[in-house]
Amino acid sequence: MTKENVIANVQASLGSLFTKDDVINCINMVQQPQQHKEDYRAFVRMVKDRVLEMIDTIDWSDSNLVDFDNIEYTIRDNNRIEIDTFDIDAGAYRREIEDGIDTLFNDLWAEHEMRVEIVNENN
Repeated sequence: MTKENVIANVQASLGSLFTKDDVINCINMVQQPQQHKEDYRAFVRMVKDRVLEMIDTIDWSDSNLVDFDNIEYTIRDNNRIEIDTFDIDAGAYRREIEDGIDTLFNDLWAEHEMRVEIVNENN
């Protein structure tokens, strides 16, 4: 309910211990929270850029983050080994990305709270 709706309801109501003018003056002294609309596209772009920056910090050449399982191979002519099939488990990469995204969003939340605090101090 907006301040204007409350004032209209007071105007339409019966009098009481306080005059309608007293009540309206009280209502007018209440400050409504400011609506700070941020540019949604800019926010989404910022999140995307931060995710890409976080992904760039991963060492994709780190072979310790990938496990090869169920390797099947055949020994061919001249003792040449040929790998027929294998499974790749890149779970460590996934966990590193998930941890990075979790940290990223925690940082974004902290940044948001700081901005809200600054806005509230300035009002």
